Amino acid sequence: MKIVYIGTSDGLAETLVERMGQEGDDVYLLSDKELPRKRKGAVSHRFYRSPRKGESFEKLLRSILPDCVIFAGNNYISSAQEEELDEDVTLLARSLRAVAFSPRIKFILLSSTEVYGNTEEKADESAECAAVSERGVRFIREEQLLDIYWKQHSMDAVILRASQLYTDRPREGEGDFLSRGFSAAIEAKGRMPNDVFQPLHVSDFVDAVKKVMDSGREHVYNVAGSAEISAKRLHEFACWQEKCETLSVEWEAPGCVTLADSSRIRQELGWSDFRNLEEQ
Repeated sequence: MKIVYIGTSDGLAETLVERMGQEGDDVYLLSDKELPRKRKGAVSHRFYRSPRKGESFEKLLRSILPDCVIFAGNNYISSAQEEELDEDVTLLARSLRAVAFSPRIKFILLSSTEVYGNTEEKADESAECAAVSERGVRFIREEQLLDIYWKQHSMDAVILRASQLYTDRPREGEGDFLSRGFSAAIEAKGRMPNDVFQPLHVSDFVDAVKKVMDSGREHVYNVAGSAEISAKRLHEFACWQEKCETLSVEWEAPGCVTLADSSRIRQELGWSDFRNLEEQ
């Protein structure tokens, strides 16, 4: 199977390329830059720098003629400025125009459970989208754009909404969930909301992507970590790990973090997560 992944060269891209290659798929990475130097024995892939012009981008995808396109965009894990989020919406539009010609191509949009906004109970796939965060609004825009092409061109399209993703290598200045958690803990002061998260390791997330790619029949799936963790607990863990003083913080009621119900992907596709952030 030919798989095109469109997104920045981060821990998610590295994990996905490795996993799909091990499964025997031909993986094409369309990104801003190549992945770091390959480890000995790592699987191979083809890298193309994302063309900036729409026409050349379309020609590239048509020349590859993929079986599946996985779209993350350049700011999927990391936080980004508003103008950068707009760039991802534009990149998605170019990607959809390029693949709409062939309804046999499966298109998987990586989205976020933040589209649900505030909910009293865990949100399932039928819940209304009512984002309250800038990131959630961005993903609603992307999902709406996908739905236009899905209906007009009868595309085989799936939306995969994920909770907070993390890698094994949090770094200062990075925008992934765990890196942001460490930075927030070190800089914490005053009053902070004791939000509850469902951290999901990128390896478990890539496994969900693989199952959706092979067997997913629904238009929308939620995928979230089964082990919840509070902002206060993450704060304590980060301070202990960094051997820094736990500053005085007054913890308030949770803010606008959404807890998602991922029973559909667990029951229908047999997905389960194996990594627990606290244990790791």
